[in-house]
Amino acid sequence: MLDGVAGRCEPSGYCSLPDGSCAGGHRYVDQAPDNLAGTCVGAIGCDEEPCEGCAVAIAAGARHSCAVESDGTVYCWGDNGDLQLGSSGGASAAPRPVSGLSGAEDVAAGDRHSCAMRSGDVVCWGANDRGQLGTGSTGASALPGDRVDGSGSWHALSAGAAHSCAIDDDDTAWCWGDNSDRQVTADAGDTVSSPEDPLGLLDCPIAIAAGGRHTAAVNDDGSIVTWGAADSPALGRGDPASSDPYSIVIDAFEAASIAAGAEHTCGVGIDRGVRCWGVAADGRLGVDGGDRNSPAEVGLDADLVRAGGRHTCALDRGDLVCWGGNDAGQLGSDAASGSERHPVAGAWLAVATGAAHTCALSTDAVVFCWGDNASGQLGHEGGASSEPSAVPLPCN
Repeated sequence: MLDGVAGRCEPSGYCSLPDGSCAGGHRYVDQAPDNLAGTCVGAIGCDEEPCEGCAVAIAAGARHSCAVESDGTVYCWGDNGDLQLGSSGGASAAPRPVSGLSGAEDVAAGDRHSCAMRSGDVVCWGANDRGQLGTGSTGASALPGDRVDGSGSWHALSAGAAHSCAIDDDDTAWCWGDNSDRQVTADAGDTVSSPEDPLGLLDCPIAIAAGGRHTAAVNDDGSIVTWGAADSPALGRGDPASSDPYSIVIDAFEAASIAAGAEHTCGVGIDRGVRCWGVAADGRLGVDGGDRNSPAEVGLDADLVRAGGRHTCALDRGDLVCWGGNDAGQLGSDAASGSERHPVAGAWLAVATGAAHTCALSTDAVVFCWGDNASGQLGHEGGASSEPSAVPLPCN
């Protein structure tokens, strides 16, 4: 109640009051944070319906994007050259429902494949030339079908370029797909079409991230383990690098979460500090200078960090900043590429970074995307754009 008027509490955690001039009928109170105060609920960056959404999870692949709605339906849009949208037909800027899939809780997107989590089971679709679908075979691209072999009571789903990983409720990590750089496991050939436990004797992973040619995991003691492309600084093995198949990241911090990009890795510590390492081109590490073979402090606190093709984004209590490559506007700014951080206006719950585009989930459950749009991965027709635009997802 404010000045005798009954308000309501929004998903962002802040209050709004009735306002007939707003499409959604409510406006945030002046006491809300600066980026929300006085704005219509659901209207940040949104100039056409629907401005109130129902998305609960998002993912960004190389040239496609996906979202899970509150009823468990998954929609994908963008490139569909390998059926990574989960539907027949060519590329689509309009979101399309994933065929035959319901009850999803989370989604992950790789370069040419996608996966969803539903009640602990994982189902994948799209390219399968490297065993990305995890069903025990390789071959033609496919729509959703059988669940990933052995999946059940899994969580922490992550998709890399052509491999994917998850953790089960017994604290065992599982990965499958392309293994040409031993990014799945050191104990198998170049293709792993059924999940294998890559961590072997290592205990209790709590987070895992699949990148371009490498994988990283956080153990329950906060240590970070990496494996994959032995020549990549993204493994954080120091210089000279260790020759072990799996290595503890040197000069590491006590980590809480991890993110893996095409050629770099970032993590958030229990102190909320962000660190990054790997290839430094375009400023994707958030620090000046060359490649880093061990974690470099970005000088930023965050709740989570996401690493894309050549850019990085971090989310801190609803505020979003991005840095790195910006040739397509993937930072949400018209600035040049570099390590300088660029805020993205709005109040956000989640962010996903693709090869050269970014999507974020607003506190009003609306999905916004910006950056490269060569395949319609922003959810609309037209060219690349640094301006976040709402994806027209239908709410069932």
